[in-house]
Amino acid sequence: IYPIFFFLPPTAIFYLPACGGESFACLLRKDSSPHLVPLPARRRLPTLIGMKDTIRHRFLAALTEQIHSHSLFSAADRWLLAVSGGADSMAMLYGLLLLQRETDWPGPEYFHIAHLNHQLRGADSDADAEFVRAEAEKLGLDYTIGSVKVAETAKETGESLESAARTERYQFLAQTAIQNHCTKIVLAHNADDQAETILHRILRGTGIRGLAGIPAKRKLEAYGPADQPLILIRPLLTIPRKDIEEFVQSENITCRIDKSNYSLDHTRNRLRRELLPQLADQYNPQVIQALNRLGQTAAWMSEALHADVQAVLAKLTTSRTENSIRLDLAGLQTKTVMQQTELIHQVMRELSVGLRPIGFTHIRAILELIAAADLSRRTLDLPNRLQITRSGDQLIFQIHSPPDLGRATRPPTDISLPIHQEVEVEQPILGYFGDRAQEIHRIRTESLSGGPEIFAEFQRQKTAAQEMIDWARVEEPLRLRTWRQGDRFVPLGAEGEKTLGDFFTDVKVPVEYRQRIGLVCDAAGIIWVTGLRIADRVKINSSTSTILKLTIG
Repeated sequence: IYPIFFFLPPTAIFYLPACGGESFACLLRKDSSPHLVPLPARRRLPTLIGMKDTIRHRFLAALTEQIHSHSLFSAADRWLLAVSGGADSMAMLYGLLLLQRETDWPGPEYFHIAHLNHQLRGADSDADAEFVRAEAEKLGLDYTIGSVKVAETAKETGESLESAARTERYQFLAQTAIQNHCTKIVLAHNADDQAETILHRILRGTGIRGLAGIPAKRKLEAYGPADQPLILIRPLLTIPRKDIEEFVQSENITCRIDKSNYSLDHTRNRLRRELLPQLADQYNPQVIQALNRLGQTAAWMSEALHADVQAVLAKLTTSRTENSIRLDLAGLQTKTVMQQTELIHQVMRELSVGLRPIGFTHIRAILELIAAADLSRRTLDLPNRLQITRSGDQLIFQIHSPPDLGRATRPPTDISLPIHQEVEVEQPILGYFGDRAQEIHRIRTESLSGGPEIFAEFQRQKTAAQEMIDWARVEEPLRLRTWRQGDRFVPLGAEGEKTLGDFFTDVKVPVEYRQRIGLVCDAAGIIWVTGLRIADRVKINSSTSTILKLTIG
């Protein structure tokens, strides 16, 4: 420990292996001596009765270690298992049953299977649900099968299909857990999923918290009683996908195959099918393990920083209400940038501010506000109605009323849209979804090889927040801007050209929003009125060979 002591942040924690039957955490502070803190006694690992070193033995040993090291169960547990029918969730189901029935594992005795049919793949989705039902009955387990039209939900809310599916899935799992008195919801994310998540976040830009990836255990804050919230747990998180597939094959476990996992339309699938294999082949065969080690290190760092800053936040808070927290600015300025950043995140969590649209540029602006020598009153307006004001010796975090999105002091400036990038939108630009306006926080552009066959599948699943156009008909550069005097275009399906004002009247966009509706444009003019319509000149036809996909969020 000591050789690296002077390269550490002000506070760091090391986890030391068991010594004489007891484990320790070593807390290092630069302003004091190291402290060894005994950790709670770890649960006894189950004995894998009568098992030699086989694929089953190795899989169950890895499953057991993950459960053990993260204390995923307690004596009073009832587990809800989220089972899609794919290899991961079926390996999780059979692995837990083997631990329960063939070892001396003192784990939960009650399992309840849950499956949600998203209705995104027609007959295949229905077959997945029927498969899970049949497996549950064969195994003698209680089960709940739900169904929701995710595509319709996404169109109604303006969310991406992935976001809407995730929201519906967690709501279903939480409600099912509560109805069946389950305390923990068990998910089948594996080590490859973890590596993909970390790599995806690196490419998009992330901090220490993002590098930690998917947590092995976390509270599902919005559900369950306040004194006993539901817990999400992931017992496969350290097990590589290849080991899961070997276990499934060795045990002759029948699984369903989701063909959408092989599509390269989504960034996540391209990372899985293209980038990670290339990294493994040309740079590091152990890239999955390397990314997982990075995630584990970041998680330890994040946990230590969180614990250290929690006490600091209590001391710096001068007052709080349901919608605001005031911090002592002078005390805040004495902290390191890393501590200030963690304090900002903790305050936002306490105010229940959704962190998803708040990125590095927003955090940097808050840090600059804290450090500014100018003592005059200054205010930042951030996504999710968060307003941060520096006033005298106070830094005030406050949730304010929704702004009048139709008014602004000046028109937004043009935003360049490079291909294959996600751009943060930090200006008051709106998308219009059905009968409501919503701020655009980001816009992503992707070029895809293919034509009408890809577009046909996309049309079945698309939301108002997504569009596909013929890439060959676009005249670069691409930009995002708002309405200008004289704007005209031919809307998809229209017989002729319209002024943008007439188009807004036709689709009944309220006057107060029109000046702020986002327009994706190329050198020839409007391509997409966000949330509403593309231009007829860029529509996909039988000769299309390359598609440009646009997504706003």
